[in-house]
Amino acid sequence: MDKLTSRFLGQFNKIHRRFREICGAGPTSPFPSVLDQAAKRNPGAAHYRDELIELGQLRNIIVHGYRPDGPIATPCERVVRRMEHIAAMLSSPPPLGRSFRGRVALCAPDTPVSAAMKQMAAGSFSQLPVYNGTNLVGLLTTDTVARWLADCFAREGGVLDEAKVGAVLKHAEFPDNFALLGPKDSVFDAVELFRQRQDNGKRCDAILITQGAARDHTPIGIITPFDLPKLYEAIRASGRGSSHSTDDTLT
Repeated sequence: MDKLTSRFLGQFNKIHRRFREICGAGPTSPFPSVLDQAAKRNPGAAHYRDELIELGQLRNIIVHGYRPDGPIATPCERVVRRMEHIAAMLSSPPPLGRSFRGRVALCAPDTPVSAAMKQMAAGSFSQLPVYNGTNLVGLLTTDTVARWLADCFAREGGVLDEAKVGAVLKHAEFPDNFALLGPKDSVFDAVELFRQRQDNGKRCDAILITQGAARDHTPIGIITPFDLPKLYEAIRASGRGSSHSTDDTLT
């Protein structure tokens, strides 16, 4: 067996073992079965599911496609490096606290909405977590403010200068327009959460990162849909440099 094939099968078996651990499956459980089960339980497995189906087909050709004059197929360096990357990401996915930790601007329910809007404009952001002390009560967004403004003009003919954020929050399209994750949760968890909300026809305007993903802890980071490219870049970047060779041709 050549070195590239050995590396490819070694990483494939590593991933297979990882999925069996996730599912509590036995050593004889076939790869397609544990992949489907793992994808329902693990965001990383779900992220790579379609790609791993194709790589599993290549594995089967390599292992079972014997001919007297040699194997039907062998993997190229690029495919082997990809397998190594996926295996590394599944065994140690990058945590959110590594890339998305930072100061988060907040407001309170009794904050004048005019002050909150100035804060959002000054920071060039569209979401502002609302905390009553250390307890999260909601997420103020520019869309919610726009709906409140429209309602004010429809009912009052103008805007009430003394309006507070707490009253504006009642105009949110969805009261659960945010989610919570912890700093040790992975970038896959965040990507999957955004995807699930979209599939269910609900918006997730922000993911707040708090200790223990708890509502009674102030955030140590925030992720919005605009950060999806950064999430995908964290997935692509982690594990780079794990390859053993620079050859990218078929063997």
